Amino acid sequence: MRGILFKPEMVKAIVEGRKTQTRRLIKLNGGLVHPFGITDEEVKENLRLLNITGRYHVGDVAYVKEGFATEKAWDGKPMAFLGNASDVPIWYKFADPLLSDFVPRGRWRSPLFMPKWAARYFVRITDVDVQRLHEITDEDAIAEGVTVIGRHELNDLSKGKFIHAYATLWDSINKKPGIMWADNPFVSVYTFEFNAPEGE
Repeated sequence: MRGILFKPEMVKAIVEGRKTQTRRLIKLNGGLVHPFGITDEEVKENLRLLNITGRYHVGDVAYVKEGFATEKAWDGKPMAFLGNASDVPIWYKFADPLLSDFVPRGRWRSPLFMPKWAARYFVRITDVDVQRLHEITDEDAIAEGVTVIGRHELNDLSKGKFIHAYATLWDSINKKPGIMWADNPFVSVYTFEFNAPEGE
């Protein structure tokens, strides 16, 4: 089972049922997608035919990788050293803030290194598509978990603002030339459902 990385605020949106989509760069041979056709639609169709739509497929269950910590005694030791230690206390960056402040936890660890056994949340992929990043709609941006002035309802006054909020979120994560919002890269669009901690 593969993990899937989310920022703490996006983990919160998943748990609250507000985030059901995520977009990820499509890369080939370590680089960005090179044209497989003349038009965008041809490129997307060829990517689908070649099954080059990203790391996850419909039906896959992925564990949510998030910032976490163990007891201070384990600081500096790799998680692999702990094995499948279900009795090791784990604290999560997205959690009850009082719990995070008043427990004897160690340093926060990067979500990049979270093993499956430490995960508490799972998502099941229900749909996969290929798009250019700018094809996102306001409705899609809401499904991505973004808000506008703390709200996630679309109305006449907020049209276009959710897309702008998502573009800002994208650029906060993807900062290299060629993959930023303005570059309009090809992306995998994953729709998912939130599952119980056991991934069932």
